[in-house]
Order: sequence, then C-alpha cells, then structure tokens
Amino acid sequence: MSAGFEYKKTRDELLKELSINLDFLLASCARYDQGHVHEANRIAAVAYTLLHDGPMTARFPSVSIARQLDIKGNMRFLNTSDIDYSTPLAHNQWRNPVALVFVSPIGTYKELNDITYRPILNHFLNGKLSTLSFESWSDTPIFEMWNGNLLTRSSFILAMSNQDGGRHVDPGIRDVTYHWMSRGRGLCGYHKNPDGDYEVIMPLSMNGNLFELPAGMTPVPNAHWATMRQIGFEIHASFVLMGILPKWKPTPQQIAKNLPNEHPYRRLVDLPPHRRQ
Repeated sequence: MSAGFEYKKTRDELLKELSINLDFLLASCARYDQGHVHEANRIAAVAYTLLHDGPMTARFPSVSIARQLDIKGNMRFLNTSDIDYSTPLAHNQWRNPVALVFVSPIGTYKELNDITYRPILNHFLNGKLSTLSFESWSDTPIFEMWNGNLLTRSSFILAMSNQDGGRHVDPGIRDVTYHWMSRGRGLCGYHKNPDGDYEVIMPLSMNGNLFELPAGMTPVPNAHWATMRQIGFEIHASFVLMGILPKWKPTPQQIAKNLPNEHPYRRLVDLPPHRRQ
C-alpha cells in the first residue's frame, strides 16, 4: 500500500491519525446534538477517511485508516437498524423508508422547530448490541425508495461525502435514491392548518407503491443529516466499544464518566462486556 510513496508512515503515526479522526467525529456529533445539523457533512467526511477503500488499481489508491492499520477485516460494527427491506412491499403497503432515524409523531405542533427527523442513537437497543462485519454493515440498506431501490450505508456515505457537501459539492446529485432521501421525497410532510398549527402527515400512495406528499405539503427536513449522525454514532461506538483504540485514548468508562446522564454512550458502556458482542 506504500508503493509510490517516498515515506511510509509508522503504525504509531497511523494510530495518531485514528485518534485525531475519532476526535473529529465525536466533536461533530456533539455539535450536531447542539442543533448544528449541517455537521452531518463533516461526519460523512470523517467516515470516508476512516473506512472507505477505493479501487486498488489506481496509481495512488484511496486506502482507509482502518485498512492501513489492518483492523478493518476483524472489526465488528454496531448495527442499530431493525428494518428488513429484503421483503417486497404489497400493493399500497407502506413501511418506514428510513431505518436509522425517527420522525416527529403524526399530529399537530405549535412550533415548526419541533418537526424534524432525529437519529435514534441507542434508544431502541433494548439492552443488547447487534454487530456486523464491515461488509455486512456497509451493504445493509438504510433507505428504501418507492420503486424498491435501496440505499446502503456505503452508497449513502459516498453520496454525501463526494456529491453533497462532505468532501466535495457537485453541481447535482447523481444517486437518484440518495436524492429522494435527502430532498424528502416519499417521506413524511407537514403543512399549516387553519388553526395556525403545524400538522405532520404520512405520504400517501399516488399510484400503487409510489408514495408522495399531497400538494401544499412540505417534506419534513433532515432525514439524510439525521441518518449520517446515526451512522457516526455507530462508527464511533464500534471503534470505542469494541476495544480498537490507540493506547492514549480514554476507556469507554472514562468517556462516560465525563458525559451527562442522558448522553447516548452512557447506556452502551454500562452493558456487561458479554452483552457488547
């Protein structure tokens, strides 16, 4: 992997790069939680650096930090999705098209800021962690388009990082499934009712399984940013909780000690070691 380079980085240097990028990831997650949802773009960029491997036939191939450290193949990645998109939908059937986030419940709201998609974090882990190999984790669909097209974690990270503001801003979006997700098509919407309140509704079937919002409805925002925040949570938890850490990094217990009680990592590190497998 060092062919063509005048200097090959040592393992200690790569471990330091891992430490720096995990700090970047945690900092962007924290800022997201403070309301700066655009930090999702930087989470995508860090995810790319940590995990993406390009074609090895290139003169200077893109090689992830995890692969350079030779840990990627042995890692287990936290999977917080419990939706199986492998079963085709029946005619006019609807299921949640986004697996890693939840939307404000159907109903009315006084404040527009209360209507958004949010990452699930560890809210539905039910005391046990599900982990996958990198290949299975990255290839798991996390969004389903009306026509059955699926968006995996891998294709989602690549689209956000390379086309939509993570590492680069393209003049358009090439991935049509990512476009549907990021622009809110087929997702829940809201409108202002005669009483002046904001009302959230589900998309309606316009033709078979083509679910769209009625005219005058605005898509609920941030499904793609909330999804990237959730993937950031999964990635950071995978490195921290599975024991793959530079020696100078704090333990999960030390991290949790300095976090507020409601922080999502607290519940994770309180699990007995055998429940983290």
